[in-house]
Amino acid sequence: HDQLVGQSNTHLPAATTKTTDCVYVCIQEEMEEQEREREHQDQQQHEEQEQDQHEDWRIALYYYYIEISDVPAHIQFHKSLCEKHGFCGRIRVSVEGINGVLSGDYGKLQEYEAAFRLELAKNGGGADDETHDGHDDNTRSASIPPCSDLDIKYCHLRPDLPIKDQLFDTLMVKETKSVISLFDHDLHHPSDSDGRRQSNGRSKQSGRRRRRKEHKQNDQQRQQHDETLHNNDGNDQSQKSTAGIPAFSPTLSQDLLKVEPAPHLNAEEWNERLQSHVRNENGKESDTTSSAILLDVRNCYESRVGHFAVPNVPTLLTNTRKYSDLPTMLATHPEIQGKEEVFMYCTGGVRCERVSMMMQTLYPEKKFYQLQGGIQTYLKDTAEDHNLYLGKNFVFDPRRTDPVHFGTMVGKCIVCEQPHDDYDNGHAPSEGKEARCVCCRMLILVCNDCRPKFCCFGEETDKADNDRQTTATISKNNSNGSNIADGDNGSVSLNGGEIDGIPRPPLFCGYPRSTCIHEGAAPKPEVVRIHEKI
Repeated sequence: HDQLVGQSNTHLPAATTKTTDCVYVCIQEEMEEQEREREHQDQQQHEEQEQDQHEDWRIALYYYYIEISDVPAHIQFHKSLCEKHGFCGRIRVSVEGINGVLSGDYGKLQEYEAAFRLELAKNGGGADDETHDGHDDNTRSASIPPCSDLDIKYCHLRPDLPIKDQLFDTLMVKETKSVISLFDHDLHHPSDSDGRRQSNGRSKQSGRRRRRKEHKQNDQQRQQHDETLHNNDGNDQSQKSTAGIPAFSPTLSQDLLKVEPAPHLNAEEWNERLQSHVRNENGKESDTTSSAILLDVRNCYESRVGHFAVPNVPTLLTNTRKYSDLPTMLATHPEIQGKEEVFMYCTGGVRCERVSMMMQTLYPEKKFYQLQGGIQTYLKDTAEDHNLYLGKNFVFDPRRTDPVHFGTMVGKCIVCEQPHDDYDNGHAPSEGKEARCVCCRMLILVCNDCRPKFCCFGEETDKADNDRQTTATISKNNSNGSNIADGDNGSVSLNGGEIDGIPRPPLFCGYPRSTCIHEGAAPKPEVVRIHEKI
């Protein structure tokens, strides 16, 4: 073609020139198609290689309650070891133990575990010969010293996301007052925040705000306690359970944690005990509610995408916004008071350790059990046909949810109520495109169809952001979560579904009302009951 077009067109018939151009176009299209095919093959090969590489990486989740006499030295031990292996994540070290989550190469994480166990054994950390069940298989490397009290779980990455989007990008190893904060220290000690004296005007102002918040919460808790006693009139057992333990009492503190944690049940034992409440004396399924209850000690945004559900055994979803909301609510909740056995669970087990101690002190006449290793270990050790957990397991790392689940979906869109359990709408959590309430920034589930119709936190313009800040301020002064769009009490008008010309109305966690139900409000527990296996 190049030779032909180089000649004068006067020497070529018109038909020849046209045919030559057609041939050239066909060759060009064929070359482009071959290039696309090569690119497609390269992409497939890259994805296959990346899938193989996913297995080389893990999220290590662990906790260990042990007295640590030299916290700074222990912090330095973990910081040096993590920097050596290139790990990122978060580690909390306190005098009562350690709680951590790290991302890194699987082999190097096992080296970290071996060094950690040697350090514990050297300091009298309870080494023994039992096999630890936190590993992916039933074998243990000979280089890892035994120490069954240390609970380390190696979690797989999600296959639908790139590796780099599921790893922590910073390392934080810090000293804390406790392994996990069940009780709000600042609420009980407003003048001693983080162990430091308030030395400037801003700190003093913060202290006053905390005291006002404390007084308001005490009033609400006192009212809740009075209502609970009133509702339990005629029920001597329930009144006995709460006698002397009002929700606002200062006894709801670390003083409750002076007993041993509740017994642990592995996945098989957990299923067997729960299913024994489903069957009657003849071994058949009972149609009456049992004397047991499942207690989910996680926050509301966790249980919305997954929870346990057992026929005829109610599940109490505490719907807390933070862990320290639990003591007040659990001290007086009637569902707890009316049951004989309580089966509690959380993501990895660390939260149940402390809650079970508190609950045994509050309700000494009841039996308490906790799921060993939490949901994370349960899903790993349970076959699908024996699984009692519905939905996904929410995790506090860049994955958002663990990849191990059995296809059931319990989450639903807050707008249309269609099944939906992806806070990030197909994006990697690290992209920061999750749906959040414009006021309290709580994670909310919004399906892909409804998401473009509303404005979530972080999606507003500068003017809309100012409106959101005003809305948040008003909502904080409204602990009952009343409708902020009513025009009462200095509320903000939403201008008929537009903010500064933006056609999308802001989305609140209290939809369909323009209401924030979490900011400054007490948790609203929910009881889930099913009568047959889903």
